[in-house]
Parts: sequence; structure tokens; C-alpha cells
Amino acid sequence: MTPSPKRDWADDAVAELPALCTSGEAAKFLRVSVRQLYRYLSVGKLLSLQHDKGGQVLIPRGELVKYLREAARAA
Repeated sequence: MTPSPKRDWADDAVAELPALCTSGEAAKFLRVSVRQLYRYLSVGKLLSLQHDKGGQVLIPRGELVKYLREAARAA
């Protein structure tokens, strides 16, 4: 039996989000504007997937977990 990965507060915080969040969903969750979210994406604070060429930006839930952990360490 493989041990389950250790969950922490950041995993619990994003548990209700879909596996891939739209930019609007992610911005609402992080309590920032969509414009600020795109700034985070442009400087590499968050990574995203693009659904199709010129299409919707999708942010994996795991990226939000990483962001939360890094932000907590910096505080």
C-alpha cells in the first residue's frame, strides 16, 4: 500500500475548486483582480494552460496550492 501524499492547509483551501480554474475563478479565489492575476502569470508567480490558440487560460489547482504556500512563506 502506497502512503497517501501529505495534505496541508493549502490543499484544503483549494479542495472545492475545479481541477482547472478559469482566470476569473482563480482571481476570485485569490481575491485579486483578473488583471492582477494576469500579472502573476506574466512574471511566473503562477503557471497556466491555454485551452486552445487564443482561447481561455486555465490554471491548475496545484498551481494555486504552490502559490498559497509561497505567499505564506514570504509573509
